[in-house]
Amino acid sequence: MSPKFNTQQREAIEALGENVVVSASAGAGKTTVLIARLMKRILEDGVSIDRICALTFTDAAANEMKKRLLAALYEKNESDPSPYLTQQMMLVETSHISTIHSFCLSLIKDHGYLLGISDEMTQNILDPAMVTLYQKQAMDECIENWARLRRDDLKTLLKTFTARPQRLGPFFDAVMSVSKYFNSKHDKQESINFLLQTYDAKDFSALPDVIKTAYFAHHHLHLTLIKDNLQALIQSADGIDNQEELSHLLLSHYGSLKDLLHRIDNHDISFMNQVLDVLNIKIKTLRGQEEYKACGDRLAESIKTYIDTVEPISQSVKTLNEQAPILKLLVEFTIAYQERFQTIKKEIQGLDFDDFEHLAYSLLTYNDGVLSKELKLQFDEIMVDEFQDTNDFQDAIIQLISNGSNIFRVGDVKQSIYRFRGAKPSIMQSLMTDDHIKNIYLSFNYRSKEDIVQFNNDFFDEVLNLTSGMSYSDYDAVDTGIPSQKENTQPVEFLIVTDDVLYEPDPKYLPWDKDRNMRKARIIAQEVIRHHEMGYRFKDIVILIRGHAQKVFLKRAFEEVNIPHFIDDRGGFYNSTVVASILQFFKYVQDETDYSLANVLRSVFIGYSYDTLAQLKLHNPKSLYAGLKTFDKETFDLLQGIRHKWKHQDVVSCILDVINLNDAYHSRLSIQDKTNVDSLLEKAITYQSSNNPNLMGFMEFVNNLDDEKSAEAIPLSDSDDVVTAMTIHQSKGLQFPVVILWSMGRRVNRDLQGSITTDDLLGISLVDKVEPLNVARPSILKTLMRSKQDAEDLEETMRLVYVALTRPQERLVVVDLLKEYTEQLLTPSFLYSYKHLIELLVLPHSTHRRVAFETYNTIEYKILQPLETVDTPTQFVAPEIKRIETQEIDHGTFAFNPNFLEATAYGTTLHKAAEDLPQRTWTQEDLSGIEPKFHKALLGYNAHPFTQTLYEAHIKEQEIPFIYTDHDVIRNGIIDALYEFEDTIILVDYKTDNADFETLKQRYTSQLQVYKQALLKLEHSKSIQTYIYSFHNNDYLEIL
Repeated sequence: MSPKFNTQQREAIEALGENVVVSASAGAGKTTVLIARLMKRILEDGVSIDRICALTFTDAAANEMKKRLLAALYEKNESDPSPYLTQQMMLVETSHISTIHSFCLSLIKDHGYLLGISDEMTQNILDPAMVTLYQKQAMDECIENWARLRRDDLKTLLKTFTARPQRLGPFFDAVMSVSKYFNSKHDKQESINFLLQTYDAKDFSALPDVIKTAYFAHHHLHLTLIKDNLQALIQSADGIDNQEELSHLLLSHYGSLKDLLHRIDNHDISFMNQVLDVLNIKIKTLRGQEEYKACGDRLAESIKTYIDTVEPISQSVKTLNEQAPILKLLVEFTIAYQERFQTIKKEIQGLDFDDFEHLAYSLLTYNDGVLSKELKLQFDEIMVDEFQDTNDFQDAIIQLISNGSNIFRVGDVKQSIYRFRGAKPSIMQSLMTDDHIKNIYLSFNYRSKEDIVQFNNDFFDEVLNLTSGMSYSDYDAVDTGIPSQKENTQPVEFLIVTDDVLYEPDPKYLPWDKDRNMRKARIIAQEVIRHHEMGYRFKDIVILIRGHAQKVFLKRAFEEVNIPHFIDDRGGFYNSTVVASILQFFKYVQDETDYSLANVLRSVFIGYSYDTLAQLKLHNPKSLYAGLKTFDKETFDLLQGIRHKWKHQDVVSCILDVINLNDAYHSRLSIQDKTNVDSLLEKAITYQSSNNPNLMGFMEFVNNLDDEKSAEAIPLSDSDDVVTAMTIHQSKGLQFPVVILWSMGRRVNRDLQGSITTDDLLGISLVDKVEPLNVARPSILKTLMRSKQDAEDLEETMRLVYVALTRPQERLVVVDLLKEYTEQLLTPSFLYSYKHLIELLVLPHSTHRRVAFETYNTIEYKILQPLETVDTPTQFVAPEIKRIETQEIDHGTFAFNPNFLEATAYGTTLHKAAEDLPQRTWTQEDLSGIEPKFHKALLGYNAHPFTQTLYEAHIKEQEIPFIYTDHDVIRNGIIDALYEFEDTIILVDYKTDNADFETLKQRYTSQLQVYKQALLKLEHSKSIQTYIYSFHNNDYLEIL
């Protein structure tokens, strides 16, 4: 074992024969340990990579793991070559190193026939936008069906969830919430039974145990906060002269409160009989005692907040019973909706993303788990990265493929920030206290300077231990791992800026803006300039924010002072300039209004300036359309031709028409614009597989996306010296020399504001509406859910803060703009009620932080000299070190196939058939399992004389992976077919391109030459011939 690993890392790498959980704090070298363990299992333990299943949570992480593993194997093979290492390198590309969703999909593709899932379904993965359309279709059909057959029940549901029957949105949301709740459960019927037990309970004792436990937890939490506030008031009173009687009275209240908490700890429901009496605390007024007054105000507020949730338990149960009929109708309707949605997916032969885990779980439990038993024997090692973000289904799948003692899990509960996607850190937390699991903690940070590391220890030790569900133990505290982290270390900086009400504009200082976010962005821009003046490059600096909304303000602030930046503001994919312009073309074709025409003419594809547009309007004030007809006849005719042509043309072709106007795609669009256009084309291809593939249908498809927030791809290279801004979620797994954190406020859980709330443990709650005014009030279930989810939100926020504060390597600055700043006491009460994160961050006593206070109108306003921009093509510069590359094929200039999606499935089917069907003359019976539309192409291939000659080869192989080095570059790929004769090897690559032979030769000669070189490395005694078989041309093309 290499000496570069510390004792904890070595233990993680070497542990065998038992399930292992590795808790790896930020910067602990988790990925390095994973690769080292993979190498150790392959090299020392002799476990072939095809007997290892390594699961990650992003494609990028899976690809990075493959890349690092391949590099490590290559380096080892260079120093100590062996056939085994060569074989392992060849297996990397097809190994089970993937996301858990990709692994689930592979199970469905290989074994889905057990559940009646066709190959076509596994090839047709629905775009989220298409899923939304089909969900609405299923919903509409269910409503129509109930309107015919169960009209009164439907009226009851709509009256419950919508103020007006014509507004179906709230009812749709309610059904989708219940559907999502059911989809998170392994056993739907079990969850329905749980709901019935809850709503049909006749008294408190009949409620499910989990709800009774939550009931006591809710009261315990609130009464504990009240107790802490009362204790603070007692301490304040003790410091005031001549108030012994007051202190004695408060201590009496304190004792009664402790007795109440003791009864709650024992789950004694009779505590409810005394709770209001115990909280009848009279807070005496003392003039001039500001600290005492503040403590009293906090106590009074905490008592009021709690009492608002208190009602007799008998009334709570009665309300549940009254809501039971509505709940049962809602469940019944939701089940009908789910069944209809599944039927629609079967009709269109498609799967959505949510099907992957459910179907994989069904396959593994089907027929007494026969597939599960097979996989238990197949895998010697199961590795799970980022385990803290696992959900129940994923954890169950992992256990179903394990032999019981071969799961190696790596994660960090403190970095579980995907609760909104169903992540359950409690799964990992439970394993960390399981005596049957080997737990290992990586407690050295190799990323951040010492001040940053120690501040984080100080902060999270004080704060996390005040929460009800998290802690920061000695295992979580970390030390720096290498001496250089102690050099040139700087304290964490907090910049708290307050507004001066009497603001007088001065060009030397920050300009005023009525929007607080804009003012805050300008402060951050000056911090960027300050760090740039210290010597940091712009690309060393990243701005971290909680959500995307702040990016717009950062863009404006950076542009004002000439800071080079790249900020994906996610204002909506369909609002990006180039995509919006294309959609305006579509809108113009439909409505022919001046508004649409103006946008079309101003677009990059036509290129009118504002002055030209103004001249057009002056030429004919009545309308732009009329003015264009006489002012610019050529453009007018062009647009009229497009309007007539597009009435009978598919969507993808329409998009291609637009982007090729004036050669805009190649000559006018930026890299980012091209990225967005390519993405729009992909979505259009997906749409064209729908039932209504025309422009009007596509516009409806777009409208249903609710301005999809697809992040734009970031077309940056390492040489681009620009500041970036990203959300904390986007930054996970990354590190930066300088991090400036846009301090955040408290998040409001909007999931609790609707007419229905769901919770993984507590089920489904409905709002109780009180007649006659139909005023909504929370039911006991909603109160418990709010209490539970508020605590979970706080814990998730603290984990989000942990991720943010552990990204920087050298400097960390936290910035906030407040109306006023008042120092607080770090108590559980304040933790659960703080409004500004920075007020919490500065509270723990730490020598590793520095707090600065400024007023907005005293911050100097610096403006950088604008950079000279040069529009140059992107170039790839090969690094000096040895590298790994996958062979790429030059497909020439951009020519997007409008039928790309269909062509891909067509090509996959033909490839698979050519490989799988018997190597002889085929019969109709051989083709019976293949759609008739493929028969002609396959029979043409099979009947070709050269195909029949190839069948006579004494060695025939399909799908042969290869890997070899070429001037320190690793080439790898997969050859479709090899036929070996006595003195000749013939290599065949199948192509389905709709192209002539000359085009095929231009496209694929370089690829076939790489394949030939791979064979020459292995075989020197026989001549090698390479051919393309073109299904389009029904003939072979030799590549010399």
